[in-house]
Amino acid sequence: MMQWMRQTRPARHRPRRGQSTAGVAAVIAAVFGAAAATLYFVPASLQAEGGAKQHITEADDPDHQQVIEHLAAMLARSYRIEAIRRDPVSDAVDVTIWLEAEHPDTGPTPGELAVLRHSPVMQTVTLHHAAGVDGDLLEPWWGWIEQGRLDQDEFARSWRTDPEIHRQVLAVGVSDFELTELELADVEQQDRPDSPDHARLKLSLIWPVHSADAPDRASLVVDVRRGDWGRTE
Repeated sequence: MMQWMRQTRPARHRPRRGQSTAGVAAVIAAVFGAAAATLYFVPASLQAEGGAKQHITEADDPDHQQVIEHLAAMLARSYRIEAIRRDPVSDAVDVTIWLEAEHPDTGPTPGELAVLRHSPVMQTVTLHHAAGVDGDLLEPWWGWIEQGRLDQDEFARSWRTDPEIHRQVLAVGVSDFELTELELADVEQQDRPDSPDHARLKLSLIWPVHSADAPDRASLVVDVRRGDWGRTE
């Protein structure tokens, strides 16, 4: 259970019926528009030689490079990554995201949550989000939040199959999707996150149909705020 769920906190803010958080819409928009190019999701120290630059690979196809940059920008702008889960059977990946924190001290509201899903069968990356959904329709999700169950496999599965949740395909033709935390041994001391609440992740994508020679590969490094997963306190 998440640490903030175990603490005594003020009453949780619940948005009015039909209310939509503007910040959530902005984070989602970052993955679609040119605004993503202005987001410095890769720390400046990684632009230089050395450090974690070894983990950054530019795609041969500029469209593929734009896809991974926009995905990384969305992750970087999000308030917190609640969970990263890989299905051992299908190899699909679910990333549960707290997109925007209007009231960070009292935890997320359902309208601030999303699940990023990679399906190796469909070769798609899809964002399942609740931006603009009527608050009354999201009422059942408060139980998951208040019980600290956002890091469970069942949450992501239930969220994705809720007919009220919006689905937006962000990338197609992606056979492999990896979002893994860099081991400290692989990161120079000056490039390591400053707090156990933060993590440095490597996002890697593969497009198998690119050329006769080889698939197209791309990877970037992104700093995020983590949930309780992977803490080393």
